[in-house]
Amino acid sequence: AAVGLGGARNGTSATLALLQGAAQHQRSVWIGYIDASGLATERIVEPVSVGGGVLEGYDPAQGGLRRFLLHRITSAAVVQD
Repeated sequence: AAVGLGGARNGTSATLALLQGAAQHQRSVWIGYIDASGLATERIVEPVSVGGGVLEGYDPAQGGLRRFLLHRITSAAVVQD
């Protein structure tokens, strides 16, 4: 189950804080994301770093590190064990 910060869409600063905390504490996150084609998608990501407008994390579904632009992340929640 994922635990977010209230509504379906988190504020930018709240999303940034959640992602930074998840990276620091090595917690997986669920993100809602708009890809380069404008399509909404969802991912479970293991954050490695957050900064410079980018979330870098391991995406188990893709089997590797991915970079997600923060302005394209529409929502985020920590995945509970």
